[in-house]
Amino acid sequence: MKKESNKNKIITVRVSEEIFLKLKRKRINIAKVTREALENVLKAMPIVLLMLTSCGAKDLGLKHFANDELESLYNEFKVEAELRDVEIDDTALSVYFSDSNTLGEIARCTRDEHITLTKDGYKKYTIKNIMIKKHRWDNLNPIGKKTTMFHELSHCTLGQGHRHGKATVTNVTSIMQENSTPLKNIDQESMMMNNWNTLLDELFYY
Repeated sequence: MKKESNKNKIITVRVSEEIFLKLKRKRINIAKVTREALENVLKAMPIVLLMLTSCGAKDLGLKHFANDELESLYNEFKVEAELRDVEIDDTALSVYFSDSNTLGEIARCTRDEHITLTKDGYKKYTIKNIMIKKHRWDNLNPIGKKTTMFHELSHCTLGQGHRHGKATVTNVTSIMQENSTPLKNIDQESMMMNNWNTLLDELFYY
């Protein structure tokens, strides 16, 4: 069997900006760095190498969803963004379920900065993960699920934070409010459904 060449492989290294600057200060030619050379340099530094894997460039653009329902909600979010000429950063996006039975948040977005070294230089990108607690998700109604996904997708793909304080039954002014997901409260559900387009405009035009 012919051995696969590593010549055109991309090395993805999960490191911090501080580590990257150390590499630059050592005048390492990152356009020609090899896996072995990189490992040796990192081992010599007082740092922790979190991840070192080989992958194809196209992997950076992959998206993963735990089921069709989540992917459908993502597609709705993307359409709403496009209708408002808002560009989202959805590269390397993963949405998955957790078996955690803890209370508190229903879902969480995490963004991990990565540096990819290639034969042409380096590229910085962000891996975006949305974790959803399965037992909480299964108890949400359609508007609750949509609000949860749009809220977390805004964190992950638009870089938005919380705003306008915490949502209440009589005060829902943004999908990005904390507690914006209606939890079996008919009044809050009705208010959000009646004002959904206004909430979307606030979300994407903020």
